[in-house]
Amino acid sequence: PIEMLWAHHPPFGAPLIEAGSKVDLPACFAVTAETPPPAATLQPSVRAAWPMLADQDLSTIPGDRDNAQDFVRCEDLASGWFAVRNPKRGVGVAVRWDEALFPLLGYWRVLGGGDDYPWYGARTMLALEPCCELPSLADAAARGTAIVLAPGERRETRIEATLFAADKRPLRDVAWGGTLNWKDADAA
Repeated sequence: PIEMLWAHHPPFGAPLIEAGSKVDLPACFAVTAETPPPAATLQPSVRAAWPMLADQDLSTIPGDRDNAQDFVRCEDLASGWFAVRNPKRGVGVAVRWDEALFPLLGYWRVLGGGDDYPWYGARTMLALEPCCELPSLADAAARGTAIVLAPGERRETRIEATLFAADKRPLRDVAWGGTLNWKDADAA
């Protein structure tokens, strides 16, 4: 048998990602790394209920900053989905996955580009990564959370992406088949 990590890494950039774009997640906790990436704007080793982490609202993409990047581990997700909306442009994408296989979500934002490879200060992007564990196989193996695949064993899953017309209303849920459930307009 082999131990492995399994993750999906859909990155999003302009024009979907710009100042004011929104990230909707089910109820969860956001946790920063003990060792943050270069140019991080979030303090290390902080855990809080989504979307607030210290003084930052992670559900709203801020304007470009000079070479800022942050990585957050979203855990204890109520279900397996996320949505990214750009109300200004009227567009959004929602992704649904099997939360039993991928119980975590990595939230990686680069604002104005990171100083190092591969950005060199040139990009603004957001990657939301459904995964079995973060950040490393060694850590996952030590915790017993790595996927163990036996010879001849096969694992299957499905992930669905749905494009939609976005407005100011946040999503409450993304169901299989692309069904979107919106929060009450008064909650927006």
